[in-house]
Amino acid sequence: MVAAFVAGSVLGAVRGLGIAPIFGDLAAILIELPVILAILWFACAWLVRQRRVPADSGARILMGSTAFALLIGFEFALALLFGATLDMWLHNFTQPAYLLGLAGQALFGLFPLIRLWTGADKPLAP
Repeated sequence: MVAAFVAGSVLGAVRGLGIAPIFGDLAAILIELPVILAILWFACAWLVRQRRVPADSGARILMGSTAFALLIGFEFALALLFGATLDMWLHNFTQPAYLLGLAGQALFGLFPLIRLWTGADKPLAP
C-alpha cells in the first residue's frame, strides 16, 4: 500500500508537472498508468510473499479490496487537504482521465486475485 502511495505520488508529480501540460490529462494518464501498474504488480508479489497471504480467493479479495479502499481514502483525504469538497472530488470522475485512473486503481485492487488465478505467486522450482 505504501508502495502504491509513493509510486503514485512521484509519478503523479511527473505527470502533473511535466507530461500533462504538454500532452493533456488523458494522454498523461495513458503514459503513467502502465508504469505504475507494473510497479504495483511486483509490489503486490512482494507483499503476498512477505505477509504469507494464503492462496485463497477470499484472502486475496480482502487484500485487494483493503488496498483499494485505503488508496481511495488517501486520495480523498488529499483532495480535502487541498480544498476540494466531496462534490468537487466526485465530479472529477465525470472526466475521462479520472475514470481511466479509477479503472487503474480498481485493477490494482484486483492484482492479488489475478496473481492467484494466473499462478503468478507459485514458488519457483529449485
